[in-house]
Amino acid sequence: MNPELAVAGLAMWAVRLVCSCLFYSIFVPLLLPFELAYAFYSSYLQFLIKSCVERLEMVGNLDAIWMQDTPDNRAIINGVLVLRDQLRLEQLRELVQGKLVEATARGNRRVAAKFQQIVSKRYRRYVWREDEAYSVRNHVIEHEGRPPACQAELEEILSEYCSQGLNMQRPPWLIVLVPTAEGGSVLLFRGHHVIGDGVSLTTLMMTYLVDKPPAQITPVRFGSGRSKFWMFAKAVLEAPYLLGRDLLQADDRSPLHGPALSGRKRLAWIRDIPLAQVKRVRQATDSTVNDVLMACLASSFRRYFLRRGWAIPGSLKAYVPIDMRPRSGEFELDNQFSLIFMGLDLSNGDPLKTLRQTKRSMNRIKASSLPVANYLAMIYCMANLPAWICEALFEVLAKKSSLILSNVPGPAEQLSIGGQRLGVSILSYNNQVSVGVITDTNIMEDPQQLAADFKACLNQLERAVKQGRNED
Repeated sequence: MNPELAVAGLAMWAVRLVCSCLFYSIFVPLLLPFELAYAFYSSYLQFLIKSCVERLEMVGNLDAIWMQDTPDNRAIINGVLVLRDQLRLEQLRELVQGKLVEATARGNRRVAAKFQQIVSKRYRRYVWREDEAYSVRNHVIEHEGRPPACQAELEEILSEYCSQGLNMQRPPWLIVLVPTAEGGSVLLFRGHHVIGDGVSLTTLMMTYLVDKPPAQITPVRFGSGRSKFWMFAKAVLEAPYLLGRDLLQADDRSPLHGPALSGRKRLAWIRDIPLAQVKRVRQATDSTVNDVLMACLASSFRRYFLRRGWAIPGSLKAYVPIDMRPRSGEFELDNQFSLIFMGLDLSNGDPLKTLRQTKRSMNRIKASSLPVANYLAMIYCMANLPAWICEALFEVLAKKSSLILSNVPGPAEQLSIGGQRLGVSILSYNNQVSVGVITDTNIMEDPQQLAADFKACLNQLERAVKQGRNED
């Protein structure tokens, strides 16, 4: 090992240790009286809520974070499913009500109880309460305009729906059925983040709505195969330094960062990218599927910036959600993920160098305790600090990145809904990869070009891998 690198590594550990000692020996004792007072106050509010005549349930701490969204930046998850054949509205309503909304698990527990509940505030706390006027007709609707004849028209229709908010006086979800001119159907699912994250909502749909649940839906999660005790201990030790570093780092500087949001959304996607092609590149470069996808996305942004004549930053800072659910246990429709910063390398046009840099960044994240530290910090803040402090902290962190990257793997086999084959969804599915982009029109008016560039960048990367192998 290089002696200079070894010394630098020891110095960094010393800095982290000093930060931890200062935080746990000085700040924690100072905060303890306030935490105890707030804990007593919170317990009192919970007692009042439980004493209400109407049946109420507290919104989970990690779910309540997402109630601070704004009209120009809504915390709504949008998913698209494309069916190759026509699905009738009444048939879809029956499927959603019978198989999804009324689904039960062990002990007759309602799996999707939130689909019949409204988010309200009682005693300054968000709670779930039953919607006495619930009807599936309010949540599963059909597009009434002319059926789209091509993908561009379909994207235009879906973008209009994605620009709208959800009715928060009802359970915050909606499914829009869009018949196509070719005789197929498209389902746009919209669910507020307070219900759950992308992984839990995908698992819900792919387990309960489809005709036959797939054998496997979610992959091996973060931290699989590693000592949980070591991960937790390392996270507690490093948390003060890592979180302080994230809070103090500068906001991202790129053409995508800065313009005021309009609330108008543009949706685009590219589909039918062979997963086998991605795996060929992965095997030849000793990387992962995720490394390859992230590198291609970085190259796509570089192409987009060049085409627009924008200055190209060295990197593009993004938030990456990491699923923190345990490897086993009953399914829960909620938010259980951590957010970390990742820089997409835009510094050069060599796709192989971009992939190598992406791989190094991802390996550092995997070896780091940052995902666990951030997850524990989110739980701690929401449980022990007033909502206005948590909102201020998350607002500061949100401004430091330009985009959110989410990779939600789906099932590997062909699925059907109501007897109609599921052709594509915006996730990896049936050995195909689909890439979806949703953006504010003030930031990016033509996300279609970015999505189209992704496939071109994957082809370019595969050619570069073959050429490099031939040269060797």
